[in-house]
Amino acid sequence: MDTIKIDGVDIGAEIGRGAFSRVYRATKNGQQYALKVCSVADADNRALLQSRFFREAAAVAQVRTAGLAEVKDVGLAGQTPYVLMELVAGTPLHLALRDGPLAEQKILAIAKAVTSTLVDVHRAGFVHCDIKSEH
Repeated sequence: MDTIKIDGVDIGAEIGRGAFSRVYRATKNGQQYALKVCSVADADNRALLQSRFFREAAAVAQVRTAGLAEVKDVGLAGQTPYVLMELVAGTPLHLALRDGPLAEQKILAIAKAVTSTLVDVHRAGFVHCDIKSEH
């Protein structure tokens, strides 16, 4: 990643992406994190998308639940907004399904974890609009 620089943060490989953001593995003070960066090239929409990006980061930071990564830092690198958050280990669901169907107990455990997190998010007054098997 060579488009932004954040003091004290070593930015590594891309580990995910969405319509308006990319997520990188990052290291700060010897700890591993996920770094979500707003990837807006269109200057005309930059202010609106940055505002949405920061609102999302503030919402995630307000909800404390086992299913959401903890926000550690939010800021601007030049004109690029970023969120530094807990790096959650695990296998994305779409990769776990490559070898065939999961065992019933595993499916139930995943469903319980996802729905429990969504209940906590909804109780905090937010609606999650972007649930994917890739993340």
